[in-house]
Amino acid sequence: LYSKQTSAAGKLRMMWGLQALGALSGDWLLERTRDADESVRSWAVRLLVDDWPTDDPAGRPVQAAAQVRRAAAPKSQQVVGRLVELAETDPSGLVRLYLASALQRMAPADRGRLALALVQRGEDAADPNLPGLIWYGIEPWVGTDAAAAVSLAVQSRLPQVREWIARSLTERLDGSPEPLSELLARAAMAPSTTQVDVLRGMRLALRGWRKAPAPAGWSALVSSPPATADPTVRELIRDIGVVFGDGRAVDDLRSVVADPNATADSRRRALRSLVDSRADGVGPLLARAVKDSVLRTEALKGFVQLGDPEGPVQVVERYRWVPLEDRPALVSVLVTRVPFARALLDAVASGAAQRSEITPFHARQILSLNDPALTARLTEVWGVVKLTGGDKDQAKQEWRNRLSQGSLQGADLSRGRASFQKVCASCHRLYGEGGTVGPDLTGSGRTQLEYLVEHIVDPNSVVPADYRVAVATLKDGRVLNGVLKSQNER
Repeated sequence: LYSKQTSAAGKLRMMWGLQALGALSGDWLLERTRDADESVRSWAVRLLVDDWPTDDPAGRPVQAAAQVRRAAAPKSQQVVGRLVELAETDPSGLVRLYLASALQRMAPADRGRLALALVQRGEDAADPNLPGLIWYGIEPWVGTDAAAAVSLAVQSRLPQVREWIARSLTERLDGSPEPLSELLARAAMAPSTTQVDVLRGMRLALRGWRKAPAPAGWSALVSSPPATADPTVRELIRDIGVVFGDGRAVDDLRSVVADPNATADSRRRALRSLVDSRADGVGPLLARAVKDSVLRTEALKGFVQLGDPEGPVQVVERYRWVPLEDRPALVSVLVTRVPFARALLDAVASGAAQRSEITPFHARQILSLNDPALTARLTEVWGVVKLTGGDKDQAKQEWRNRLSQGSLQGADLSRGRASFQKVCASCHRLYGEGGTVGPDLTGSGRTQLEYLVEHIVDPNSVVPADYRVAVATLKDGRVLNGVLKSQNER
């Protein structure tokens, strides 16, 4: 029947039928990888490896099971060779997507061959799926064959894959610095575009590090011609150099902060890097920066991060000059320390800040600081309402009455939107707008009255695991409230 089909749909139906009957052979499927239709070739790739074990849920290759299956499939190396050939020559992005998916079913020793062919297809650099799928397939392999991963990164024409390999190797800097040193040495001889990808991956991996040992290849990269000529490379080197304790990088960052001709974004990032690394003399630098309209918000955040005793005074004096668009992010930082939260409430009391700028989430953050005087000040300036069980039942009935069909017919939708932006959007997203602290409300049961009443009056009655608030007390004295997005050893 397959041989009589003239359409791809007909061929696929017959192919799936043969697969369900257990009547497919490796040779027959290998021949299908030469079909003129990309869908037939793609499914031939999938069915060739479909009975090979995939990685376990933690991303670890199932090596023992794979060896058993492969011992029973003597043609597996012939299959791997054909997959590599397709990755090198097939014009279809769909086929390459299936090939990338096959990586997670291959023995670790074979992944490098197929991955190398895939990452050299530069036309896939902007594809929304392929770079990520390739990375999922090679991530376990990077940890077991770091030397081959370095070669793969240098030869890759997919910037994201190169960046992720650099990030992975940098995360192993403490225990295994040699692969990263080798990557840096080879990147020093590569174009600036390659250096940018490597450095971006390193910067991602070093987030949260104040100090780290510089790998052996760092100096070679810093002094390479592309590094001295490309401004993007120089900026990345400055950011990372601070973590590596490079005094020249600190001096360069100070120069950028003080340079009125530098871009606003560059100046803010430079100041943030100096604060993160606790560079010497950063306190007086913040005192000067808070007078600069470009740096004011970042400087006030820096005072909080460092716990500078002069910071609360600066908050009260300077808050009214902070741009409106910067205030939500600043408030979220101010409420992490008692003195700064008190300064914020004082600014509200004096009229320098608006009461509406403190959201219920910020109020909860202030309460988590566990300072009785501060809690009393919050109640005085902002207000805290806690409903008992009986109060909640009464409030629910009041809302049912207020949201009757008759009253809703005369509702002002524009005022409803304004209320959402003011009260809810700091945590919740609706139609792509708002925060991500709480669940997205776009697909919720908002059309049901009982759903609305229940969640308006008692929003914490049902909290999905992904949105449970975690409270973290840092060693520097700050207290943070939020949702855990990711975690690692640091």
